[in-house]
Amino acid sequence: MDLTMLRFTRAGRHSAVYHAVRMAAYRFLFWYSLRKSRAIITITNFVKKDLEKHYPFTKGHITVTYCASEPPLEVQAKMPEALKAQDKERGAKSRELGVEERFIMHVGSPFPHKNIERLVEAFRVLKKSHPELLLVLAGKKEYYFKQLEKNVNNDAYADDIIITGFIADEELKWLYQNAVAYVLPSLSEGFGLPGLEAMAHGCPVVSSNVTCLPEVYGDAAVYFDPTNIHEMATRIDEVISSQKVRKKLIRKGYSQLKKYSWRRMAQQTLAIYEKVLRG
Repeated sequence: MDLTMLRFTRAGRHSAVYHAVRMAAYRFLFWYSLRKSRAIITITNFVKKDLEKHYPFTKGHITVTYCASEPPLEVQAKMPEALKAQDKERGAKSRELGVEERFIMHVGSPFPHKNIERLVEAFRVLKKSHPELLLVLAGKKEYYFKQLEKNVNNDAYADDIIITGFIADEELKWLYQNAVAYVLPSLSEGFGLPGLEAMAHGCPVVSSNVTCLPEVYGDAAVYFDPTNIHEMATRIDEVISSQKVRKKLIRKGYSQLKKYSWRRMAQQTLAIYEKVLRG
């Protein structure tokens, strides 16, 4: 899938010694599995090249089979409870795109490589020119989310950063359909499914320009350097400030999705298994 585990893991709730031992075991098993494999499947050309760079003996054994996005969620869209509560607190009667508060969003756990801390910093920059803007972070509140929430609670814009916790499909669909942009600030991805999921729901994507993301999203996203907070804020600003840009990204997003197919991936994977079994 990717080599993220080799680069961005932290001790987290475990001790540093336990984490070091666990990672040493993981690296050995990873190397051993690659050595013993007769065929290796990666999900992007970036991962293929990354694997070959770190494990040169894998050259000639790797086949790329792209993933694909799920179709749009077939559920009735429903505003998340966290946003309803915020509406009530603010005394808002409705939250329609471009009418009441506007929001950018991200879905997923804030693991170290997801770079959400910098997204929060970029959001602070955006608030200067977009005082009405909200940042919605959705995902189950596990260890890293709880740590992020502690930091966010002390932020000057804490009331405008909404951490929803786990959300159901109908709530996720509502977020995609009503967000002015989906932002993916990740430092490392193997494929980047969330961005394609956003495109499938007609949500403009603003993405990090590293690893596989430009390969997968093509010209259907606006890109930024994920280590440069001001560049991140500038690119997000370009999208949320222009209805024309958003419409263009939405149109290109639908086109980009057509390049990927789970059926084709399954057929390619089956062919690889059959080739190995034939010896």
